[in-house]
Amino acid sequence: MNNTKNNQYDVAILGGGVVGTAILYVLSKYTTLESIALLEKYPKFGQVNSNSRSNSQTLHFGDIETNYTLEKAKVVKEAAEMVVKYLEGLKGKKSKIFQKGHKMVLGVGKEEVNILEKRFEEFKKLFPNLKKLGVKEIAKVEPEVVKGRNPKEPILALYSEDSYTVDFGRLAESFVENSLKETKKNIYF
Repeated sequence: MNNTKNNQYDVAILGGGVVGTAILYVLSKYTTLESIALLEKYPKFGQVNSNSRSNSQTLHFGDIETNYTLEKAKVVKEAAEMVVKYLEGLKGKKSKIFQKGHKMVLGVGKEEVNILEKRFEEFKKLFPNLKKLGVKEIAKVEPEVVKGRNPKEPILALYSEDSYTVDFGRLAESFVENSLKETKKNIYF
């Protein structure tokens, strides 16, 4: 798109996936940098790890990711909320870039149920929309999960309606498009 004669930039970003393009967006919108280069080897942005065929397309908050500690969940939640704010601010393109839904993590058996009980108590302040579901509530949300299950086997779910499925490739393209729209800076590709 743009080229400079001397190839000198204030910043050069390597990679046009969702991270590289997000950095471009933030630098173009919130800094005093004059020229920014984004280097991407593919003809379109978001074609490798950000591509829908290479990624689960799930925006992680840290609430149901049971391998996250509370400390990690705090950091992840803060970053995810910035993405949500950006997504919710898009006009007319919401349905193409993301969908909102629900998510849950299921504990089966006494040991896993105890882990989720403890996790819920630890995480409920950080995630006030996180709910604990018993068998009847799980059946309402996801009936196939309880269908045919031994009624004596304990199960418990942590559930949230704060779930986003994101096409990170399209999100990367959106970051570039909005970087160009919202700035008078020199942006080079």
